Amino acid sequence: MLQIARDKDFTSILKEEQSLTPFYTGLDLQEGSYWWRVGVLSEGSKSAFTPPRTFTILQKLSSPVITQPVASKDVIIYEDSQVASSWLSVENADYYDVKVQDSSGGTVVKKQVQGLTTMLPLEEGTYTMQVQAVSQSAKDEASSSSTFRYSDISHVTFFVRRPQNVSLSLPENDTNIQGLSALRVPVSFSWHSQKDSSSSYTLLLEKRLSDGTRKEVLRKTLTTTSTSVSRLTEGTYIWKILASSKDGIPLDSSERTFTVLPVGSLAQPVLSSPASNFVIGPSYLRQYRTITFSWRAVSGANSYNFVLYKKSKDGSLAAIYESKKQGETSLTLKDLSILDVGDFVWSVTAFSYASDGYEEMSSRATTRTFSIDFNAPSKVETVQPGTMYGE
Repeated sequence: MLQIARDKDFTSILKEEQSLTPFYTGLDLQEGSYWWRVGVLSEGSKSAFTPPRTFTILQKLSSPVITQPVASKDVIIYEDSQVASSWLSVENADYYDVKVQDSSGGTVVKKQVQGLTTMLPLEEGTYTMQVQAVSQSAKDEASSSSTFRYSDISHVTFFVRRPQNVSLSLPENDTNIQGLSALRVPVSFSWHSQKDSSSSYTLLLEKRLSDGTRKEVLRKTLTTTSTSVSRLTEGTYIWKILASSKDGIPLDSSERTFTVLPVGSLAQPVLSSPASNFVIGPSYLRQYRTITFSWRAVSGANSYNFVLYKKSKDGSLAAIYESKKQGETSLTLKDLSILDVGDFVWSVTAFSYASDGYEEMSSRATTRTFSIDFNAPSKVETVQPGTMYGE
């Protein structure tokens, strides 16, 4: 027979239970001091009780308030980082029992923590963290045991995942872009913003050089998820988006490459007149006071460069007249004073220019020769002066 009372004399018995075993569990008592004793029942006689003993039910500690992780929120881990957990201090607590269970109920972390924070080595998944405050009094010399006080268990459920990096959309990886198109139409770049990213992105565009190294072409900070870049020239480019979370965790995208193909050449101009090896002599100059050079229009060209060279005896050429960026397919040389007897070379090169003057395409130069020749008389004849008189 087990008896529990508030006083030593057992005048007010709170609990009286019979048990066939030498122990009893399951008592639910409020905080305070109690007395207890055990008696043996025998048929036809009073029970003999043991000397009473006292025990105390201590007040529970306050429940810890968990501040990290936040309930139902994602916790992002990066590389080998761990999950930070923390709670507010509980008065009279000596330490805290911390336990973390996964979604199946298995315990993945169990530790005693003296302070108010600890790091949890967790992988991606759903977890529930429990924190219980514990107070441990000094050992009782008579029983060699310690007295513990506990709080109710606080818990929080949260989610752990790896960061979601920025994903690229356009241009697609290893795509080819026509060279003329890349000059005339800005190349579009777009990417997908993940929920972890901050509102700022940096487009990093590099060009692969012939020796395999890279040269930075553009570094552009944006608050949108798309942009365009004008007039990319021939070559292979590498691009990526640099981004980070609000906590500074890198969320950079992977790299992609694309190639701008070479810009084709315009067709060589076909020269019309003067004819090749044309000779300009006295008869021509008596009839004409100018020389007109002409050529056929080249498809896609909107400008032509004309150069007139004087050819020296050693074959070298010296430019004596030049006209750049003219749209006509003929040129009239009016100042013949720049010419003298000898051989000349004239050259025409076709170009395509954008409206702001940027050179997009060109052709190889086409050349022709002509000569100016005045033959000197072999015998000089004098004019009859008539009769001369002198004083």
